[in-house]
Amino acid sequence: MALEDLEKAAESYRKIGLNAGDVTDIPYLNAKGRYIPVGENGGIMLIQAEDVNSPVAYFLKNKGKGIMGVSLEASNLLKAQDILETGMQQQFALYAGLFGTSIGSGS
Repeated sequence: MALEDLEKAAESYRKIGLNAGDVTDIPYLNAKGRYIPVGENGGIMLIQAEDVNSPVAYFLKNKGKGIMGVSLEASNLLKAQDILETGMQQQFALYAGLFGTSIGSGS
């Protein structure tokens, strides 16, 4: 979830019983974040830009705060990449994400 004030957002979630973890650097987004575990296997990553030229700042400027991405586990990442590329008719690159190797569109 892209937002402008990481600590304010973490406090809002804390008030409803969802506690954010420690601040984590997210170098590939030039951002910092705090992960909130939800349920057995889910969670919300709160993300704040560290620089006005970061992808997070760009997202906030153009779309406002909100869901910037979704993470899903795949048993075969290359097959998932092929399905995405075929179905969405665009290229998706592999990158080192917070939860391991990930697929991203770069847009």
